[in-house]
This record gives sequence, C-alpha cells and structure tokens, in this order.
Amino acid sequence: MRTYLSCIPCFVRQTVEAIKMATKSKARQKEALRKVLLKLSTASFDRPPTEIGYAVHKIIKDITKNDDPYKKVKARDNQAAMKFYSYLKELIASSDDRLLVAAKLAIAGNIIDWAASPEFDVKDTIDEVITQPLTINHFAQFRNSLDEAETILYIADNAGEIVFDKVLLEELAHKKITFLVRSEPIINDATMEDAKFASINKLAKVETVKITAKGLNTTSNRFKHFVDEADMLISKGQANYEALSDMEGPIFFLLKVKCPLIADHIQAPLGAIVLKAGGEK
Repeated sequence: MRTYLSCIPCFVRQTVEAIKMATKSKARQKEALRKVLLKLSTASFDRPPTEIGYAVHKIIKDITKNDDPYKKVKARDNQAAMKFYSYLKELIASSDDRLLVAAKLAIAGNIIDWAASPEFDVKDTIDEVITQPLTINHFAQFRNSLDEAETILYIADNAGEIVFDKVLLEELAHKKITFLVRSEPIINDATMEDAKFASINKLAKVETVKITAKGLNTTSNRFKHFVDEADMLISKGQANYEALSDMEGPIFFLLKVKCPLIADHIQAPLGAIVLKAGGEK
C-alpha cells in the first residue's frame, strides 16, 4: 500500500499523542512536533504508511530520549486484556465451531490499536464480533490451509491484542507455530516482553523481526527464513496488512477495519471484521 493525503492527519495525531506520553518537557514536545511536520512535508506518497510511521516515531524517540513512549499503555492494555481471558475461553467452549469463534475473537482483539485510535471498548467489541458476520469470509480456505499445514508463521500486531491471539493459538496447539513480534518498541506493537506476559512462549516459538526505515523488514534474510519455513502465514492487524498485502502464497489476514484507506483498499466498510486469504478478493 502507498501513503495517501488522509494518512497525514493520522500521523500528526499519533505524534501529539506520543510526545505527551514520552516527555513532560514542553520544549522537547514542540521540537519533536516541528521536526515531524517537516518530515511529513517532504515524505513521498509512493512509500507505504508503515515506512513513514517508522520515521515519525524515530524522530519522537530521538528528541524525547524515550525509546518506548507507549510502555505504560502497553502494560495497561496487557493487564486489561488478561481480565477477559476466561470470558474468551467460555465463548469458545460454548460455541458450535471453536476454530471460527477463536478466529473471530483474535480479530476482536485488533480493536486495541493506538495507531488507529486511542478510543476503543474491548468488551463491546467482543460481544459485537461474536454475532457479526465476517465481511470478507475466507474462513473455509483458512480451515483447509490449517488442515494441510504443519508449520505456521503467526505475525503479531499489538500488545493487549496478543491475549486474544492466545486463544486462537490454543486451538492450534497441535501445530508447530512461530509467533513473530517486533524486536524493539514502536507505538503499541507487541514485543518479546508482551508475548512472555501473555505466556505465548508456552504455545509457540516466539521470534523477533526488526522494524526499519522501510517499515516491517520483509526483505531481510531473517524474515524470509521464517516465511520459507512456514506452510501458512497468519497476519494480524492493519499495519501488517499494509506491509504484506502484496505477498503471494498461503497468507491470511485477520483484522478489524478501522481506517478509511484500509477500507477502500480491502473493499470492506469501516467496522468490518475480515478474514482474507492473500490474493483473494
């Protein structure tokens, strides 16, 4: 995906939000905002939003001297999500199709996304998603791919959200799973620390991948190795969709549509829940 004009206000909102969490110094807040605005004024719209987002948040980190502005937010979201864990397990246990409900709950967790919006209601989203049909419904292909796959690469999205990923992973316990998180903090993306908090390491082999100036480093030998080793990929969230939507092969995108540009690209309305096979419409 490339960047659009409508992405710019979102980057500015993220900047104001992040600098307030990163430092109490008004001088550094203003300096960071000015430098981000300058960067945005020269950014190429031919580049993906994830690449520009990385540059924006690197400026914020460098000026505020805070490598993880969202650290407290992520800890809070992890704690809050864990309070729903028993409820999620009950919903799966009482369902007629455990895998379908687990997949939909994993999508519900995608509402915990500070890059898209700091305002979300997790409980309402859970209850809504349970009865909400998949707008893009490639669940049959998803189930078939799971039946045939022995190894799965699960590309995680956000802290808090990974508790919802956990209930899906538990339905795939008979598979060999690599769970991929970010190697360093960016916004509220999940890192190794978050994965261990949710005990993902007891269900899958947790590995890290770098976020670089080009966004998710899909061209690195490390990332290619994980892809080559997997029979099937599961990609969570909008940012990973932005980075991987052109990827060929057995990849499935699980996300809640929260951005008008994603809605246009994926051809689903805002608020839709999506389970999309790569290369399918």
